[in-house]
Amino acid sequence: MAGNSNSNPNSVLFVASRAEIRGITAYTYNLAVGLSRRGMHIEVFCPGGERFDDFKQADICITNAEVIGRRIYDYFSVKRLADQAREAKVQLVHAQSPPMLGVAYKFASKLRLPLVVTVHDFMPEGARFPLSPRKIAGVAAVSEAVRTDLVTRGILPKDLIRVLPPGLDMERLCRYRPRVEEKTTFTIGTIGRLEEIKGHQYLIEAAKTLHERNVDIHVVISGDGPDLKKFRNLAADAGLEKQVTFVAPSADNTVIYSSLDVFVMPSLREALGHVMLEAMACGVPVVASGVGGVYGIISDGETGLLVQHGDSRELADALFRFVEEPELAQELGEAGRRNVLENFTLGRMAGAMLEFYTEILETS
Repeated sequence: MAGNSNSNPNSVLFVASRAEIRGITAYTYNLAVGLSRRGMHIEVFCPGGERFDDFKQADICITNAEVIGRRIYDYFSVKRLADQAREAKVQLVHAQSPPMLGVAYKFASKLRLPLVVTVHDFMPEGARFPLSPRKIAGVAAVSEAVRTDLVTRGILPKDLIRVLPPGLDMERLCRYRPRVEEKTTFTIGTIGRLEEIKGHQYLIEAAKTLHERNVDIHVVISGDGPDLKKFRNLAADAGLEKQVTFVAPSADNTVIYSSLDVFVMPSLREALGHVMLEAMACGVPVVASGVGGVYGIISDGETGLLVQHGDSRELADALFRFVEEPELAQELGEAGRRNVLENFTLGRMAGAMLEFYTEILETS
């Protein structure tokens, strides 16, 4: 594509799905903020959503582009948005997830600009990539596990993919919020979509085991999804109606993190674990399933504890270690926080992405 001959990226178009309370939106928001702090202009097209105004409040130029959510694209709407992007002098189009590639490619074609995409999760079995690799200038994978999955399954060539982990806004998130020191209740929490793949059932079973060991526990489960009723019933059947609290998802989880003694990610499959990173940034010790992208964040016994996925007994034993060894919990919480500060900051994320954009522009 002809595009802008300037290889120093100053303006980029993000094409994103609805700005909902989920990890992909947090990624887009953090990346936009991080790049803006480096003096770049970020133009975001997305079809509304709960977090739409968050972008505006951060002075990110965001447009409610309903055409993105449609299966059949309106030619005049696409042209109008492309003209807006042209006026903003964008040099590159960045689809924020694979489902956005269809409409993002239309913008890139009209503007004659290179197209890149971020892949946040493992592709479903049997699924094909939404766009031919020949039409994509580069792919950002959020973890080595995602890149390996794409390559070993023959979905994308390795040389097209760069591993670019997300970053967190430490100024907002990583403030120490003192937890109540002298308390008898051991508070466990998790955040995520309520579906079987996230493993909430094993956390509830582990909580039952701890309760049977006479541990005074409180479990906070934040999120929504198709299995909410199922998990409520599971907690009730385990005799934990008073011990397990379900709360609605929030764009700001710091209040939850500040109340926890330990954060749990019991997933059966996980490409990365954005909320786990947030908990670590807040100094909360973590117990997580040893799956996928989690290995790129946690070293067992050094920055957290890893357990076999789907094993509620092993999960209960790991949690009980923190009950019996509070000094271990504190040590791993501090180590986890240092890990985030060293490897998963907003500045590091923006810097790596800026380098990626520069390479794309130099070769396109």
